Amino acid sequence: MSPKRFTPAVLGVLLIPEDPEQLLDLSEAGLTTSSRMYWEHAKKLGGIEDGKASKTVHLPRSNLFDVGGLQGIMQVIGEGGQW
Repeated sequence: MSPKRFTPAVLGVLLIPEDPEQLLDLSEAGLTTSSRMYWEHAKKLGGIEDGKASKTVHLPRSNLFDVGGLQGIMQVIGEGGQW
């Protein structure tokens, strides 16, 4: 990651069901999805080795991007912390 970066970079991976018909459900109660998203700060992932075209990364299950996770991120930022 560039030391000149002002805005933190984040990798987000969205896992979706194999059957696209199961991805979204729209009803009177609302719109729901059966997908999940996990995230990680790019600076924790490290770089790609010289001569390599890609890298396998592992995202912690604790970094689930859901309502609770988003509220936690917003609370840290709101209290002046580094997210």
